Amino acid sequence: GGRSNACQTNGTRWMFPTTPGLGPDGTMAEYIVADARHVVPLDGGPLPPLDPTRVAPLADAGVTPMHAINTVRNRLDAGAVAVVIGLGGLGHMAVQILRAVGAARIIAVDANPAKVAQATRLGADIALLSDGDTAARILEETAGFGADVVFDFVGVAPSVALATAVVAPEGHLRLAGLGGGEFTYSLNGVNAVPWGVTVQTSYGGTRADLDEVLALARRGLIHVETTDYPLEDYARAFDDLEAGRLPGRAILLP
Repeated sequence: GGRSNACQTNGTRWMFPTTPGLGPDGTMAEYIVADARHVVPLDGGPLPPLDPTRVAPLADAGVTPMHAINTVRNRLDAGAVAVVIGLGGLGHMAVQILRAVGAARIIAVDANPAKVAQATRLGADIALLSDGDTAARILEETAGFGADVVFDFVGVAPSVALATAVVAPEGHLRLAGLGGGEFTYSLNGVNAVPWGVTVQTSYGGTRADLDEVLALARRGLIHVETTDYPLEDYARAFDDLEAGRLPGRAILLP
């Protein structure tokens, strides 16, 4: 049905499908074995071939935001506002993809000043350091009505609170972060979100999403901010990721 990220065979109603690195063995090795149908050609026809050491993270860091964005493509026209919360591996790609595929004004938010500074270079119209005034700033930028689309790539309690505080009526809220945040949704007229808001958690993506991401990369419209590590230095890469020291994704080179 075109929803490989909701595979019945490899997942359940409550558990996302397992994929290499999420359940089965990952790919931190000199060589791996893969089913041919899962292998992606990197040649670009008339364009230069893609470098696997640069684009490998697109299979996650690009596909996940691409999938979430594709659910709201009809709301990214001129005059719309899209908010991206969290500018890490997923969020820094979301900003670039939004710039490449739509015309919405992009407001990027993060708690890390370095990532906020990076956001405008990647295509954000407004980049905000997350603090107690962030929601008010976003509402001020949207005439008090809120953003048409809000993407939360963090998913912790403060980011979810910000997302629900700034989404507009009939807007779309896409939650891709897995930080354990939550909000109350009731049917008695008192909600954490305005009327008409669609709320969707978003996991992974499909081959079609991946093909679209690679096409954008071939055209030079998106790129992953990467930091290289020798394969044997994997522990330091994980430490840097956990400490928030990386602007994008870590690459282990055998």
